[in-house]
Amino acid sequence: RSEAKKVPEGTHSCWECKRRKIKCKFDPLTGAAPCNGCRRRGSRCISQEFPEEASLDESTAVGNSWNGSDSALYTSPELPKSTDGTWVNQGSSFYPRFASQERHEDAYQLLRICLPSRKDIERIRTACRNLLVLTHETLTMPYNILHKNGLAMLSMLLDMPESDAHPVFIARHMLRLATFLQQLHLNHQKGIKGLSVSPRVMMDQLADLAIRHVTTDELLCSLEGLECMMLEALYQANLGNIQRSRLSCRRAMSIAQLMGLHRLNKPARYKVFDSETKCDAQHLWFRIVFWDRYLSLMLGISEGCTDRSMISDSILARDTPMGRLERIHCVIASQILERNESNQVPMTWI
Repeated sequence: RSEAKKVPEGTHSCWECKRRKIKCKFDPLTGAAPCNGCRRRGSRCISQEFPEEASLDESTAVGNSWNGSDSALYTSPELPKSTDGTWVNQGSSFYPRFASQERHEDAYQLLRICLPSRKDIERIRTACRNLLVLTHETLTMPYNILHKNGLAMLSMLLDMPESDAHPVFIARHMLRLATFLQQLHLNHQKGIKGLSVSPRVMMDQLADLAIRHVTTDELLCSLEGLECMMLEALYQANLGNIQRSRLSCRRAMSIAQLMGLHRLNKPARYKVFDSETKCDAQHLWFRIVFWDRYLSLMLGISEGCTDRSMISDSILARDTPMGRLERIHCVIASQILERNESNQVPMTWI
């Protein structure tokens, strides 16, 4: 019988982090288990002071449960409704809560460190209390659902992500803060002047970090990732960077097409990182197309796709007057862009 290996004195790391050969870090505020890595992975955090067998048994069970995969795809033509009319997501079709965190540890840690303090966020909330949240809400949900359930409170949209949040949620939080700061009259807001840095500097830093560090296809190929790209497009347009806004929108459109969001009669396959995400995938696709055509008209370029299914009888029948008007405008914009393309006369030599 071989003796158990003696753990060096002063060792505080867990067996799981040792097995994965990563640094074992604890929350500096508590210093207690579980460590940051085990908390994000959803695994048991067992100190090396205790036998290793318990940790190995747990790892085997988790591995068998997910069959070596850390992700799941959601397959459905549309999100089902609950009894109260809100959009809900189905059972086990989501990413596990802590999936894919380890591979994106650097982005996670950097974004987490660069988040504004709670005091700064509370000041922004107070300054933004009279701002409309309609633009953010209509990005992911149709008018008829918003009219039925009401708009989300600003405080909910600006809630700090949880300590174990996926990098996409931290990026979305940063982009929301940046777009709300854009709407403020900075010279007339007393509370906003007490921020730790200039509001304009904070706005630029938040957006830049979110855009630069959450850019991989693996992070963005989800409904939450598409929302981040559209928030980036909105942010760039508000700055007057129409070309950059158009690039963000076209990228969102390409990824949405890979997910199959543009096919009404076939089930789409897309990722959802959180079961609490309320997003109508087909409506998000409509918003991407709507924004693309708006920017295409401004820039005098061709549209990214010719989809006009957004004015089908079934869709118009359940939408509100405002929703129907926007959908009709979207198709009219497509017809104008098509006419402009057909009227272009090729250059001839004289």
